[in-house]
Amino acid sequence: MTAYNKVNGVHVSESKAILQGILRNEWKWDGCTMSDWYGTYSTKDSLDAGLNLEMPGPTRFRQVLQTVHQVQANLIHPKVIDDNVRQVLKLINQGLKAGIPADVIESPNNSPESSKTLRKVGDESIVLLKNEESILPLSKTAKETIAVIGPNAKASQDSGGGSASLTARYKTTPYGGIEEKVKEGNNSIKLEYALGAFLDKNVPDSAAILESESGKKGLITARFYHTAPGTPDRKPFDELSLNTTRIFLNDFKSDNLSLEQLLYYADFSGYFTPEESSEYEFGCSTFGSAQVFVDGKLVVDNKTKQVKGDAFFLAMGTREERGSIYLEKGKKYLVKVEFGTSPTYTLANGSQEPGGVYFGVRIKSSPEDELAKAVKVAKSADKVVLVVGLSKEWESEGFDRPDMDIPGYTNKLVEEVAKVNPNIIVVNQSGSPVTLPWVDKTKALVHAWYGGNELGNTIADVLFGDYNPSGKLSVSFPKRLEDNPSFVNFGSNKGQVWYGEDVFVGYRFYEKVGREVLFPFGFGLSYTSFDFKNLKVDTTEDSLVVKVDVTNTGKVDGAEAVQLYIEQANPSINRPVKELKDFEKVFLKAGETKTVELEVSIKEATSYWNSFVNQWQSDKDTYKVLVGNSSDNILVKDEFTTKKTFTWSGL
Repeated sequence: MTAYNKVNGVHVSESKAILQGILRNEWKWDGCTMSDWYGTYSTKDSLDAGLNLEMPGPTRFRQVLQTVHQVQANLIHPKVIDDNVRQVLKLINQGLKAGIPADVIESPNNSPESSKTLRKVGDESIVLLKNEESILPLSKTAKETIAVIGPNAKASQDSGGGSASLTARYKTTPYGGIEEKVKEGNNSIKLEYALGAFLDKNVPDSAAILESESGKKGLITARFYHTAPGTPDRKPFDELSLNTTRIFLNDFKSDNLSLEQLLYYADFSGYFTPEESSEYEFGCSTFGSAQVFVDGKLVVDNKTKQVKGDAFFLAMGTREERGSIYLEKGKKYLVKVEFGTSPTYTLANGSQEPGGVYFGVRIKSSPEDELAKAVKVAKSADKVVLVVGLSKEWESEGFDRPDMDIPGYTNKLVEEVAKVNPNIIVVNQSGSPVTLPWVDKTKALVHAWYGGNELGNTIADVLFGDYNPSGKLSVSFPKRLEDNPSFVNFGSNKGQVWYGEDVFVGYRFYEKVGREVLFPFGFGLSYTSFDFKNLKVDTTEDSLVVKVDVTNTGKVDGAEAVQLYIEQANPSINRPVKELKDFEKVFLKAGETKTVELEVSIKEATSYWNSFVNQWQSDKDTYKVLVGNSSDNILVKDEFTTKKTFTWSGL
C-alpha cells in the first residue's frame, strides 16, 4: 500500500523509483500494490508507475471513459494496463484459495485458545515503569479498601482509532479484571469506584445502554429510506439491528440500493431507560445531516446549521453538537436519529462516501463534580489504582495530537488524589508518550498500551502478580513536547515537510545531544532482578554471534529482554551513538541461568545509508558490542573489527 505523501517531490503512488526500482527490482516484490484510501492522484502517472489498484471503490481516476481515451490516444500503453491488471488478478486468485464465500456474514472466533493467546500477548506487552516501596504486586487476600478511579477504569480502551480499530467479539475493563482478582481472594478487598475525570472527546457510543424496538439490550434499530423524513407514505427499503451508535456506512450494501447511489436516508432508534432522574446530555456529529429526537422532541440539530470538525475518516465530518434534556428514572424514552447521507451535507465535500453519524447520551455532570467525588473516595481508601490515558478518539488517523498532554482534568485528578492518599498506582493507557507531570507523586506506574480484548484481565494480572511484568518501552518517553527531535520541523508548510531529524529519532537523538528523558527506550521493570555475565563475541565475514549468560537473581520467576546495541568507534559520518540491532526475551525461574544467543549479519549490524552512492555502506572499523536491558543500562561490553569497506543494496 502506498503512502499519501510525496517523496522528493513525487507522490509515492506515482513514483516509478519506489514502486518499480525499489519495491519490485530491488526487493523482488511480486504482489499487488494499492493506494491508501483516496491516495491516488492521477490516471496515467499512477498506472505507469505500477500502482495496480486504486482504493477505495468506486474508482475516481480510472473510470472507463477517461482511461480508454488515454489508451486510444497512445498516452497509456496497453502493456501498462495488462501489467497492472495481471497483478490484481493474482491477488484475486490468491484470495479465492481461502475458500471464503462471497458476501459472507462475519462471525466471531469463539475459541478459548484465541482468548488464551490474547491474554498471553497482553500480559507480555505491559511495562512496569515505577514501583517504589514494592507497592506492587497487590495482595488478593489483604483486608483493605482499594479505590479504582479514572476515565479508563470502566472503559475498554482496546485499540487506537481509525484503521487500528475493529469490532471486538468481547471486551474487558480494568475494573472488571480487578474485580475478578478480588473474587479469587474471597472478597477480602473492598472495591470503591469513581470516574474522576472525563476523557471522551465526544459523547461515547451508547448502544450498550439502549435497547432495540424488539426489546434487545445493546442493539438499536436502523431503517433505510429512499426519501427524506416527513415524506408522505415513506417506507423503508431495508432494516438492520446494530450494536453501535458510531455508524459509518462505507460498507453498507442493499439489494434495493444501486452501487452508485449516494443519496438515501436512515432512522436509527432505540429505547433509553435512565437509572436516575437527572439532566442528560446528547451528542451528535455527522458526515451528512442528522437530528436527534427524544420522544419526538428535537434535542440536537446537526442538519440546519453545521460546523466543520474532525469526525469520521480524514476529518470529513462536523464537530459534535450537543443538547440536554431532563429525564426521569425508570421511564422508557424513544431516542431517534434522522440521518441523511453525504449529499445532504451542507459543508464542502468532494468525497464519494455515503457518510455516517455518531451519537450518544450520558448523564450531565461537570468536571469539578466528578473530581470532588473521586477525591472523597480516594481519601477513605488504603490504596488507589488510577486508570488514565488516552483513547481511540485522541489517537487515530487523519489528524495529529496538538500536544503530549492527557486531555481534560486527568492531570488535576492525579494531583488532587495524591494530596489525600500517598499509595497511588497509576495505570496509563496510550499508544504513544504522554506528559506525566505528577509522576514523582505516585508510588507505581504501569504503561498498558491498548491491550485488545483481554486488556482488563492483563492489567489485573500484572497488578496482582499473576504475571511478572516483562514488557519494554518501544519508544522513549520525553519529559515534554519540546524535547522531541522533530519539534521544530514537524508538520507541513504549504505542502512541504522537512524530516530535519534525519535518522536521529527517539533514543538516537536523546543520546546524541545528551538530553535526559523521563523513561528511556527499551526500559521496563520486573518484580525480580537479573544479572548479565560472560559476554562472548564471535564473528565471521558475514555474521556476528553474541552470547551472554543471564541469571534471575531474585525470588520470583520472570522474563528479561536482552538487547544488543552496536556503536562504531570511528564513524566517517554523523551517526547515532549506538543502535539496537537485535533482542530476545528469555524466561527464567528464580535462581536460574540461561545463555542467550543473538546472531546478526555483519552488514546489518554495521551499515548506514550512503545517499551519495544510493546504497548501504559498511566501513572497515572497530565496533563496540553493547548488551543490556534498556538503551540506558548497558551491562556488558565487547568489540569486534571488520576488514573491509563495502556497499550493498536489497534485503
